[in-house]
Amino acid sequence: MNKRLTPNPLVAYSARSHLDPIRIGVIGVGNMGQHHVRILSLLKDIELVGISDINLERGIETASQYRVRFF
Repeated sequence: MNKRLTPNPLVAYSARSHLDPIRIGVIGVGNMGQHHVRILSLLKDIELVGISDINLERGIETASQYRVRFF
């Protein structure tokens, strides 16, 4: 019998604890993007590395607020 095993996401997540943080950039910091940036900046295993937005003023302001690079 061939049983298909599905990976357990909780096991995979707990196995990451000793690894480097996941590096993430956010494209678009409108209403939802602002929320994503705020939440990502609070997570332990995530490193927010950059922000990009078509609105230069909003993008640069958000990037400086979270001390990340603006692209």
